[in-house]
Amino acid sequence: MDMTQFAERVRLLRSRRELSQEELARMAGLSVDTISRIERARYHPTLGTMVKIAKAFGLSLVGLLEDQLERSDELAVLIRGLSTRDQHVALTLVGALRVRQTLDS
Repeated sequence: MDMTQFAERVRLLRSRRELSQEELARMAGLSVDTISRIERARYHPTLGTMVKIAKAFGLSLVGLLEDQLERSDELAVLIRGLSTRDQHVALTLVGALRVRQTLDS
């Protein structure tokens, strides 16, 4: 992934989560200027900076860099919006669906 792709990924994830650059910067412990320069592909972030951004999104670094974020990111956002109790219910339900799928095949 080149810097332009990384910039697009950060901008896309931030907008999907309805975060401002200021909010993402605060969550990642970075300056707003750093986030702005990353999103414009004007700054080559260090590994540490990329890890901070990934954690702010609730992702691993690999998850941030992977191209298959579409569906898993949507699910993660939905689940994170639930109460702890409802998160456990959702995970139990998903586990039951996986068992059913295995039995059906």
